[in-house]
Amino acid sequence: MNKRIWVLAILIAIALLTRALDTYQILVRPTSLREPMGFDFTIENNHMTVTSMDSADPSGQPTRVQEAGLKKNDQILAVYNARGEGQSIAGLFDFGQVMRTVGIGEPLTLVVLRDSGQPRSDELSLHLPQARRSTVGWSLLWGLGVILPMVSILTAAFIGFLKAEDDNAFLASLLFLCFSSLSIYTYFLFPSGLRVLGMIYQTSLGAFLPYLMMRFFLLFPSPSLIERKMPWLKTVFLAATLVSWVVQLAGVSALCLSFKRAQQFKAVLPHFQQVLLGLTSAMFIIGLVSLVLNTVTSQSKDERRRMVILLAGTLAGLLPFTVLIIFIVVFGSEPSIGWIVLVFFMLAFFPLSFVYVVVKHRVLGIRLILRRGLQYALVSRGFLVVEAILIFLIFHFGLGPIFSRLFSRAGKNIPAVSMALITASLVIGLRRVNKRVMPLIDRRFFREAYNAQHILTDLRRAVRRLADEPDRLVATVADKISDSLYPDRVAIFLRGLEPALAAADEQASPRALVKTDSPQTSHYRSRCLRVRSSNHEESLCTVRGQPEIVLPGDSFIAHTLEGFTTREPTALEVYLDDPKSWAHALVKTDEQTEERYQERELLQRLNTKLIVPLVANDRILGFISLGEKLSEEPYSRDDKELLLTVAEQTAIALDYAQLINQVAEQEKLKREIEIAKEVQAQLFPQKLPPLRTLDYTGICQAARGVGGDYYDFLSLGVEKLGIALGDISGKGISAALLMASLQALLRSHAPLRLEAVDELVRDINRLLCASTDTSKYGTFFYGLYDDNFRTLTYVNAGHNPPMLFQSLKDIVYRSASQAPALESLPSLVLGHAGRGEVKRLETGGTVIGLFPEACYQQETIQMHSGDILLIFSDGVSEAMNSREEEFGEARLAALINSHPQLSAVDLRDLVLRQIAEFVKDAPQHDDVTLVVAKVV
Repeated sequence: MNKRIWVLAILIAIALLTRALDTYQILVRPTSLREPMGFDFTIENNHMTVTSMDSADPSGQPTRVQEAGLKKNDQILAVYNARGEGQSIAGLFDFGQVMRTVGIGEPLTLVVLRDSGQPRSDELSLHLPQARRSTVGWSLLWGLGVILPMVSILTAAFIGFLKAEDDNAFLASLLFLCFSSLSIYTYFLFPSGLRVLGMIYQTSLGAFLPYLMMRFFLLFPSPSLIERKMPWLKTVFLAATLVSWVVQLAGVSALCLSFKRAQQFKAVLPHFQQVLLGLTSAMFIIGLVSLVLNTVTSQSKDERRRMVILLAGTLAGLLPFTVLIIFIVVFGSEPSIGWIVLVFFMLAFFPLSFVYVVVKHRVLGIRLILRRGLQYALVSRGFLVVEAILIFLIFHFGLGPIFSRLFSRAGKNIPAVSMALITASLVIGLRRVNKRVMPLIDRRFFREAYNAQHILTDLRRAVRRLADEPDRLVATVADKISDSLYPDRVAIFLRGLEPALAAADEQASPRALVKTDSPQTSHYRSRCLRVRSSNHEESLCTVRGQPEIVLPGDSFIAHTLEGFTTREPTALEVYLDDPKSWAHALVKTDEQTEERYQERELLQRLNTKLIVPLVANDRILGFISLGEKLSEEPYSRDDKELLLTVAEQTAIALDYAQLINQVAEQEKLKREIEIAKEVQAQLFPQKLPPLRTLDYTGICQAARGVGGDYYDFLSLGVEKLGIALGDISGKGISAALLMASLQALLRSHAPLRLEAVDELVRDINRLLCASTDTSKYGTFFYGLYDDNFRTLTYVNAGHNPPMLFQSLKDIVYRSASQAPALESLPSLVLGHAGRGEVKRLETGGTVIGLFPEACYQQETIQMHSGDILLIFSDGVSEAMNSREEEFGEARLAALINSHPQLSAVDLRDLVLRQIAEFVKDAPQHDDVTLVVAKVV
């Protein structure tokens, strides 16, 4: 349980206990010596000294002290009951201890010290009668002693327990507990075990009352101008209050325990009462000035309404009560019972105003409260009865004599019946007038009744008409909401929706305001904002020329909205200052303060009071932000149901518009891909340069129409052929563009380098690194075939090692210059190798496009008739079936080894058929590129 709740529970329990004991003493037993016996006292010469006496009680009879002979300035030394039980009175607790043993109507003995020339002690016997009070006296006693403190305690409990997490609510709860001390207290008459508790509690509440009142008005509902200018003021007055509390507690303790110590304490601090009065007055004045300043300078409408209601409730409740107390003290007379009832009725406005502005999330202005009362009166049947009675009385006393003269001979019944008929006719007429007045009042206060069915019908028509124009649709929805509910701002945010065609901008509704692109679909962007002022003026805001309003997709509000993808959408009320509200997380101070602060600024900028999500097919398309109603009313249940229905229809229409847009984009993309596919097909070799000793072919099947795989055959002079195959990281258009760059670089640099294959690959790598970012790279195999010598000089730059199926043992050369002459070749042949032996071509270096300073190594191999060279991309070996099994290099090698007699084209087609049979219906995950070369 919250610690505050424990603190409040303990304090309120003590308050209820002490108030119950006080109430018993007030209503059942006498509360002072003035009421039952007719005298009052003060402390002089270390004793209770009589200061004033009443000559007669409220019934006009002489008081008991007059009959017993008590005189002014008599000092009471001791008190005894009828059984002789009693003691000397050294302090207020001693007096209370004896008085608790004296019952109503029992005799009482006072031992007094009287100075009549010579001091002497006298014993005065008198009876303690039931207190005699007038009706006014009983009313004041009930009001001040019972009703006022109980209302304060209940108000403190209601505010504190209902909003225990709210700092202002907790402060208001403590403040009202202190208000409960402003009443009659009789803790000196409590049982011995509770006297000290009652004394400490009552004294503490009274001591902290001015400080808590000042602090509350300095901070509620937001820091006042005084608090912002002088934040140290609270600390200074808290220190002064603590010192004052200690001094007051010491003084009251001395009074209760020993009159002698009390007088010594007063002598030590002779001016303490004046200082305390000045300190209390200063804190009350600062609190009231802060209340007025907050009311005048508040920027928020809601805060201003709170302060106006609080100020009005404070003045209406405390001002009449203060005047009543001053009247009683100054004039010494009792007001009439009517005035007392009125004052205590008005006093109820003080706690009620506190409860309303502190607990209520959304407060109504005074003019709205008055208007509601007027509306209720105009439509209430009870009010019609009151009108009828007033009209009848006016006619009876005003026109009654005239009717009596006119119908003097007709008796008394005819005038009465006539007036009754006239009254009934006027009441019926007034009811019709009231019905006509109601729309005028609603129009004046922006609360005209809307027809939900008409709104939804108009919206359905707009959806059909504007399904392919989302901007105009959004503007129409904003218009309908604004014209029906009169919010001061309506903003519609969307994400993942392309704007309408630019050509429609000129013909769009003037309310189609925001037409900004939304490339980041995770962000919410404002698409329409409508502002309406209280004088019926409208202004339409656009983001053209201004920073657009953007809510990031990873924001707290966006995460909250995402919750509606799995549950029924609801309208979210925005209460930033309510600890129990979802939006209160935006005002917490933590490491995310800056991001949360920006979100709060956005809601405050739009004056958002309600957020309605736009949900379709379990996706959040956006939301509608509604500001405060110009009528100052909160959004009702009917309003929310209407808005949710409107949001549902709008979301369906926007989802449909998005679907249309996606279909159009897909068709456009298909056309673009077809064009790109045709262009890329032109980049592959269209003709194969003829060679005497080499039968070769190649093919590329892209996984997405266009891809990043690349193969090429380059004619490089007499009887030399460049063979290339590359695999660019990624797929699709971006990979195809990099593939085109690789093809251009290779064709422009290969004729310059010829046999220096390693230098060629190094040049291509350096140029690719300079023109692309590090996220793009490629694997690359390039070989130069010599038709005269049947040699292949190659570099493998991080590619899958090609397979060379040999019919003879090859001879390895590290450079082209080391290759022997053709006539010397037979002497180097070591013998035939068995069919099925495969050599992997691995010599080279790392991938291209990542490391600009990378170096590469070339290798030259001797090829023989019947040798088969297979160069392939990972799309061949990693082709996957539905069981997620790969085709594999072993299966590929076995396939070629088992068909050595086939031509290059036949081998190519065989591999593609086997891959297709292996994969079957599984989707193609990667580009399939294959080059087959067979030495003849």
